[in-house]
Amino acid sequence: MASHNECATALGEMSMAFQELENKLLELFASVTDKDDPMTGLIIGSQFSFRKLCDTAEALCRHRTNDKEVIGEISAIVKRCAELEGQRNPYIHSYYASA
Repeated sequence: MASHNECATALGEMSMAFQELENKLLELFASVTDKDDPMTGLIIGSQFSFRKLCDTAEALCRHRTNDKEVIGEISAIVKRCAELEGQRNPYIHSYYASA
């Protein structure tokens, strides 16, 4: 069985990796919101839940391009992001007794 510290380290690493994913998604959102002033998108997007950020970024990408291939890739990425959130949440939102 893994030690408390090993589990805490693994949870921390997972949390940090997920935050990197969220930051990349936020950067995408900012770039399709206002390419001339990405700070606008960063401010707005930082107020969204992860799921809302995914959905809104996808909707803006669909608005900004008519390229079916790009839209398909963005949809696949957003779907995968939602799957990763679903896999992460049970670990992050669980109770862990401090041994």
